[in-house]
Amino acid sequence: MKAFNILIILVIIFSLTGCMKLRMGDKNISFYSLEYDSPQLESAPSLSAIIRIERFRVFPLYDSTKMIYREKAFRRDAYIFHKWWANPPDLVSYFLARDFRQSGRFNAVFSPDQSIPASHLIDGMIEEFFEEDDVNAWYAVLSLNVSLIKEKEPDVSKRILMQKKYAVKEPCLEKTPIALAQAMSRAMAKASEQIIRDSYEVISASTH
Repeated sequence: MKAFNILIILVIIFSLTGCMKLRMGDKNISFYSLEYDSPQLESAPSLSAIIRIERFRVFPLYDSTKMIYREKAFRRDAYIFHKWWANPPDLVSYFLARDFRQSGRFNAVFSPDQSIPASHLIDGMIEEFFEEDDVNAWYAVLSLNVSLIKEKEPDVSKRILMQKKYAVKEPCLEKTPIALAQAMSRAMAKASEQIIRDSYEVISASTH
């Protein structure tokens, strides 16, 4: 009887081990990031402004590394085995800081993790960051609400120099998660370039 019980226990253990290996093998998750060259802007005089890019906030629906997609109105779903390397706020804030820095149009540019005094802040909200599916094509949808803030301005009503929404919709070349990452990268590149241009113009005008 003891031998039979031991045999049953061993069978259960081996069965569970086999199931665990199978499940782990099936969960082969792929991770994606944005990837694009910083916008190439025409040469312009560098401003004395010191910019800090704040970590963007995000609509709760997209506050996740999950790759979100929309097939029908009022519905959102997520890929199981395809994810972003980091949350959208971290991706957007990092690439925006990099692009501002590469533009060469400002005295200095700092990332959210650098607590260095700045003359201006770029703050914002990610309102949309998802894949939109329809019968004919897929699209990367990116929507950013951006504020340009002047630091140490005693008059609160004059602190916000600009508040603007940037919405970009880029087609995916294929109906795959990697095509979504590519399309979202193009969307971010376009939004980033326009944010840099607008910020430069507003700061330049405010100092004259």
